[in-house]
Amino acid sequence: MKTGSAKLFQPEALFVEHEARDYPHTQEILARLTHLPVQFIDSYHNLAAQVLGLNRRIAEEKRSLILAVKKGELVKQVERDLFRPTPNEYYIIHSMGCPFDCEYCFLYDYLDHQRPTIFVNLPDLLARLHEVIDAHTGEGELVFHAGEFSDALAYDHLTNLSQPLVELFATKTNARLEMRTKSDYVENLLGLAHGGRTVVSWTFNANDVVKRIEHHTASLESRIAAAQTVQAHGYWVGLRFDPLVWYPEWRDGYHDMIAKIFAALDPAKISDVSLGVFRATPGLKHMVQQRVRRSWLLAGEMVLCEDGKYRYSKPVRREMYRAIVGWIRARAPRVKIESCMESPEVAAICESV
Repeated sequence: MKTGSAKLFQPEALFVEHEARDYPHTQEILARLTHLPVQFIDSYHNLAAQVLGLNRRIAEEKRSLILAVKKGELVKQVERDLFRPTPNEYYIIHSMGCPFDCEYCFLYDYLDHQRPTIFVNLPDLLARLHEVIDAHTGEGELVFHAGEFSDALAYDHLTNLSQPLVELFATKTNARLEMRTKSDYVENLLGLAHGGRTVVSWTFNANDVVKRIEHHTASLESRIAAAQTVQAHGYWVGLRFDPLVWYPEWRDGYHDMIAKIFAALDPAKISDVSLGVFRATPGLKHMVQQRVRRSWLLAGEMVLCEDGKYRYSKPVRREMYRAIVGWIRARAPRVKIESCMESPEVAAICESV
């Protein structure tokens, strides 16, 4: 667990699908990993667990890398927020899994395994993005999220995916790219002609939470410094306070986080702020209980909500949102604030404070 910059992901085992071996993107990545022997496989779906014990299995899987060809949807319309309409929002499925180990990650209950997987059919992805964007004739701007099924920048030192994505969106007037990350690796973004069409978003958390729960990620200070760097290069920055974690000293921790962020960043170049509390499917809640004895994630009272996920009780959520939104408004009165996957009666706090 690092307290400064996130260590750049360097896999210890490398798997390549037979179908993926001749793709140019595969060859570019392999050229950066010449020290690793390549193990060819039929499908990234079918790698069985090699060790017993949940924590040991996850740790081993996250030390490997798979290069694969994505079948099916490369650009997927957002449909899973029960509480908020998302007609103009899409996910970019550039990879699956993540080398970071955030104990609350929904991918633990979503994926068959935790081996980071990069999809190498990049021309198909870029072509599909052009197709979806150019076909849009409706009202409103399209928003494309990179970082839903994997961190958007955790592999960028191996893939340089940010360059073709940023440059593509720079040519589109009706669409915006969001790259969401807990990394501090932004070198490939600097110097690109982004045209103001890319938002680089950081998931921020209180220092205590970062150190205790968000393993192998960049520290709070390093994320802030990276956000400051991309702002200096003309990018919009998004602030994602999600998930907010209740713990006994949460007020001190989150107040300190807000103070540090707004002391470093220009509020006029913050695109928006989103907030959401820790939430978990029954499967993820069970996995948290298996992985960590007396986890902070389960320290607050959890209730089952109408979308089938566990959250803190409404009084706790209201208290957390009211305090954190108030601290933000004191420093950035006009910044756009939204809630994420929150019931309307609780979400209203974000707009009314």
